[in-house]
Amino acid sequence: MHELSIATALVEQVERAMQQESASRVTKVNVRVGTLSGVDKEALEMAFPLASEDGCCSTADLVVELVQARIECNACGKASEPESLFFACEYCGAVDVNVISGRELMLQSLEIQDNE
Repeated sequence: MHELSIATALVEQVERAMQQESASRVTKVNVRVGTLSGVDKEALEMAFPLASEDGCCSTADLVVELVQARIECNACGKASEPESLFFACEYCGAVDVNVISGRELMLQSLEIQDNE
């Protein structure tokens, strides 16, 4: 389950952000995960409490926003959301496409309380 190492890295990133902001507690961690990222949303949600146990995120809620795969066709210029891992333009059928979203794995935002 590589989601545990991802959750651990996420907690470390949150800890660095907390130090920069002089925050004492994190209440919510918002993450964007693309459907092509190879990260299982449910596994990440299960791993997060383990990674944050006794740490800054131990009471924080993890909110995972799934980002659908989107492609842009180089032939007709239209964007679409592919139904399968075979990327073809749903408008003209061309397979010369660029992935424009769906690979994301990023810390989007935090809700924190400061030390005051």
